[in-house]
Amino acid sequence: MQYSSYRGISGPDTGYAPSALLFDTLDAHERNGLASGFFEDMTKFRTGVPSSTEVAWTGVWKAVGIATNGIFGQSLTQGEGLTLSTESADNDYLHAQAGLPFILGATAGDFAFEARLKFAGIANTLNDFFIGLGDTMTLGAAVPITVTAGDLATEKFVGFHRDATDGDELNTVHNDAAATHTILKNGVTTLVANTFLKVGMTLKNGVFRFYVNAVEAADSVAVTATNFPDDAAMGPLFGQTAVAASGGLTTISWIKALQFRGHS
Repeated sequence: MQYSSYRGISGPDTGYAPSALLFDTLDAHERNGLASGFFEDMTKFRTGVPSSTEVAWTGVWKAVGIATNGIFGQSLTQGEGLTLSTESADNDYLHAQAGLPFILGATAGDFAFEARLKFAGIANTLNDFFIGLGDTMTLGAAVPITVTAGDLATEKFVGFHRDATDGDELNTVHNDAAATHTILKNGVTTLVANTFLKVGMTLKNGVFRFYVNAVEAADSVAVTATNFPDDAAMGPLFGQTAVAASGGLTTISWIKALQFRGHS
């Protein structure tokens, strides 16, 4: 686990905190020792580039990144979090992954994930962005996001992808290390520049669901579906790769995930 003193206690679905709709039951299980998880408030990250090869980074994270003038740093606005500034040159990148404590199989315990983020620019051909969960992988310039706009690496993952060819939308995606990832829903939400939103996912009774601002998206997927990574341990994963010399800024306030570990 990686908890701050805030601990990511859930609150109103439309507020700053993690959404009660996704976490209330799991929060109660955690207080009773029946759930475990992860909360990252982004306060431990510092300005700089970790390395062009994968290195351990700020506790439970590993990361890789390169940029002309630095790639990440604390937002100067209190509470906003970590800003990914892959905007100095084409193909600047930052990819980071935490430990792998979550299982998404058909018999796995209930699970929830949510992150709060915003994009400074939503034009096309700025950057590719991913946030969600991934299996263990060696992070690099093309993992989990390749240097080709709109493409993701041949890895196991599930989450939200901003395709640089359509910069004002997020897609829900998953992959079980196939050559081509599955797009479950193109344009699950339309982005507004410099406006925070919360993106979330849940697993319950073998069905994986996606949420935007605590509202369930129309399309869900069974964990037994083709190309869903139901046989892997998964950890929080995010990344951004510029596809232009001015790739734009993305800010992440926090990431939270919990899974039920108890027995009925």
